Amino acid sequence: MSLSPVLIDYFFITHHHYDHICDLGEVLMSAWHNGRQKPIQIYGPKGTEALITSLFTTIFVHDIRFAQFINPEEPHPLELIRVKDIASGWQLELENLKLSTAAINHGNSLGIADWHCLAYKLETPLSTLVIAGDAAYSADLAHFCLASETLLISCYLAKEELFSKAFRQSAKHVIIASDQVGKLATHAGVRRLILTHFRPKTTELMHSLVRAVKADFSGELIIAEDLLTLEL
Repeated sequence: MSLSPVLIDYFFITHHHYDHICDLGEVLMSAWHNGRQKPIQIYGPKGTEALITSLFTTIFVHDIRFAQFINPEEPHPLELIRVKDIASGWQLELENLKLSTAAINHGNSLGIADWHCLAYKLETPLSTLVIAGDAAYSADLAHFCLASETLLISCYLAKEELFSKAFRQSAKHVIIASDQVGKLATHAGVRRLILTHFRPKTTELMHSLVRAVKADFSGELIIAEDLLTLEL
């Protein structure tokens, strides 16, 4: 799959862990460097506005100065970027697409201050997809997925990896593991479950993860890989 950053109109951020946002600045800068003229809209949980402002007023400030020195008419990237902090219950309607959000537990139950994480529901005339990203099991998440055909969610650990207190705490409060994700999908009533964000595993351990999920979920199971493309 090849998609030029110049062609991307919208970005939707689930949370601010580095592995979910580290490429965002590069993609935005590449769009700007390659002549993007239309506004770029970014939505994300509280703190997204501050994050984007920091990228373009501190981290990339010298890149921007170089470009504007060579071409004084080059607009500042922030003139193209529109950023909005959003929360649970937010909605947006685009052509043939409706989006809504719900708060999820991705470490929030640990009591970490000022930490905000979102799941997104994408509704089209033909199908509905929930992107939960990194999330622990919760009845609220299952409820948010009701009437959705597909759930995309992380599954970092197989149940055999829950041998340490740290991993067990992670599976309970941060990222759902293979012994719970199938139950979540069944509780939510989705027909298709897409799993991603795996801790590096042996082939056998990966097979074990799949078996554990299938023990609780009878629908279509997809193990995501880089550059996987699916149609809603």
